[in-house]
Amino acid sequence: MLLTAAWLGLGSRRLRLLASGHDVLLREWVADDAVPFLRQARRYARGAAHRLQSMGAKMVTLGESAYPAGLRELADPPAFLTYRGRIDVEGITIVGTRTPTRRAAELAYNVAARLGRPTISGLALGIDAAVHRGSLSAYLPTLAYVGSGIAQVYPAEHRGLQEEIIACGGAVASEHLPEQEASHASLVRRDRLQAAHGAATLLIASDASGGAMHTMRFAQSLRKARFALEPSGEGEGGNRRAIQNGAIPLAMRVDDIVLQLRRALEN
Repeated sequence: MLLTAAWLGLGSRRLRLLASGHDVLLREWVADDAVPFLRQARRYARGAAHRLQSMGAKMVTLGESAYPAGLRELADPPAFLTYRGRIDVEGITIVGTRTPTRRAAELAYNVAARLGRPTISGLALGIDAAVHRGSLSAYLPTLAYVGSGIAQVYPAEHRGLQEEIIACGGAVASEHLPEQEASHASLVRRDRLQAAHGAATLLIASDASGGAMHTMRFAQSLRKARFALEPSGEGEGGNRRAIQNGAIPLAMRVDDIVLQLRRALEN
């Protein structure tokens, strides 16, 4: 029923009511077989459910205990998530620019590899990919929230990385219908999910207008612990701004970063 309602374009508030088992009138309306466009929506939902099953994907709703606890803290939690792999991953969110310096990318990789805990990021090019690969190198689960539907891979060149994440005990998760393509708006909304899921958020490197700054702002609004590497050159104005907004500054030393993040997980 949720897939049917989502295809109809019902607002997130109504979807959450459905997911929580409320709004009886809406449930009855969606189930009405006399309305042609509702029959069409249900055909789509059946096809989407078959597609998820054929991919080995699952769906978890807001009303289920398996729903990620951190997402419940959001003002607008998704009514449902579709995912492949294991979504019960608890760890640190690490984000940054899609065009990092070699030093920043290597640092993100090494922090994830030596953290000893799972990581959460967004499957994007650059820092996100380095974080996921660092975790995988240490055989640690890593979770990727994506801005497309679970049947899409964005960016396309990360199809292999996505499969590695799932095979290593992590997951790829989405709040969208399976076939939905990524957009700027959906990627920004994705950022609130990775901020909410992690126990804390670390910014590796970003300019002031970079997408990673959305994640930092969401983490701040959720009163999550926030860390940012001290800026060391151009293209890191976002780090400077994050520190000005209360993020804890960290020197670019892997041992120190790992120690601080482990402490954040213990609190």
